[in-house]
Amino acid sequence: MTEQEIIDGLKQMKIEALKELISVYAEDMTVLASLLLHDQAKATVMVDNLLLDLWNGKDFENLTPPLHIYLMTIVRNACGYD
Repeated sequence: MTEQEIIDGLKQMKIEALKELISVYAEDMTVLASLLLHDQAKATVMVDNLLLDLWNGKDFENLTPPLHIYLMTIVRNACGYD
């Protein structure tokens, strides 16, 4: 699935798109959070919560590629580096 297909799927509330987003990006998000927080357990919980908030917020209309930049930015901001 391409980035645009993931975004389009999220806009249509397709769970497959969320699964793909998690499959592709969650590990990188967790690595960044772990580096910034110096705590793997907190990083894992934070990324899980960020992804859940993203899905529950359902604010995908303004979401555009590159997803990697957007997702790493929300991790950085959540870690207090905004």
